[in-house]
Amino acid sequence: MELIKITNNGVSAKELYDFLFQNVENPTPFSMWIKRRIGEYGFENKKDFVTYLLESTGGRKFKDYSISLDMAKELAMVEKTDIGKDARKYFIKCESIARKTESIRMHGFAYSGYTKLVYKLCGIKYKKIDNFRDTLTIEELERVKNVESMIKPLLEIKKEYSEIKDILYPIFVKQIQESN
Repeated sequence: MELIKITNNGVSAKELYDFLFQNVENPTPFSMWIKRRIGEYGFENKKDFVTYLLESTGGRKFKDYSISLDMAKELAMVEKTDIGKDARKYFIKCESIARKTESIRMHGFAYSGYTKLVYKLCGIKYKKIDNFRDTLTIEELERVKNVESMIKPLLEIKKEYSEIKDILYPIFVKQIQESN
């Protein structure tokens, strides 16, 4: 379940604010809240966040902040609400999934040759862009993690790409057919 959209640029501070204060009557206005939190916690421009302008539905421009996952987690934590706690747990889960999906790379395998296979088996259309994984939902990252956990032991016992494909492809084709 995706609570707050995470992109390769980070998290929209406005979306986080809207999520954190969805059940709060008369919350501090967004612009005051974000400026206060940046000052209180010493967040740094171009390290923890970057600003950009967006057009509202009325055509007026407003400033939003693309904030790092760490900053989003800290902001969720300091609000001390159940929703803030949910958001913090969500960001921790996203980090955990991201770390686990890096496991093949960390073990020194030539992962790049398997990228298209992993995404194809997951039913995800791969786009060759920087930080492609940051565009995936939690569910998609979970599927990627599962496929990579199947590939890793095959790599460890020195199976070749074609052998891995021959082993895994029929499993996932069958799963897709059964789910339809």
